Amino acid sequence: MAEETLRTLDRALEVLRAFGRGSPEPTVAQVAERVAMPRSVVVRILATLERAGFVEHASGNSRKFRIGLDACEVGTLYFAGNLLLRGSEDVLHDIAERTGFTAYLGTLHGAEIVIWALCEGRTPVRFIWHAGDRLPVATAARARACGFCGAGYRPRPPGSAIRRGTTGGCPGRTAAAPRNGTKRANSS
Repeated sequence: MAEETLRTLDRALEVLRAFGRGSPEPTVAQVAERVAMPRSVVVRILATLERAGFVEHASGNSRKFRIGLDACEVGTLYFAGNLLLRGSEDVLHDIAERTGFTAYLGTLHGAEIVIWALCEGRTPVRFIWHAGDRLPVATAARARACGFCGAGYRPRPPGSAIRRGTTGGCPGRTAAAPRNGTKRANSS
């Protein structure tokens, strides 16, 4: 395939990539600085993306933007059609249960690992990431080595039963027990 691209579309995608967990609601000026584009170009791109539902104004602040619902919907389609992700829950649960460490599933994207899914372990020391987070490859490799060295992990045979009724199939987490282990107040 030829390397022909649409420059305007390339710029719009670059603007979308300027949003992130560290700065989920940037201003036009912040986006322009991150992507090294003139502010006037960023304003037009954001207006187009807003009209299409891919960005929206942040609640209570007309100067800030955030990712829109249509972008969220498109992003979730990546997970919906991913066979590896669908089949990973039992394996992640098994690793977390047997080792006590949080188990992650991710994919290599350049020099980073993008987290797809996780199952929290029960050890008191945790590195908590979420689906969509990016980690340097070296960081993810060190975390994996810490979790598996000497742990004696052996995968559960395919088709064997796992405990159900916990959130995401993870041990020690139910709908009433949040991630940080604190008790939720009764809302009834």
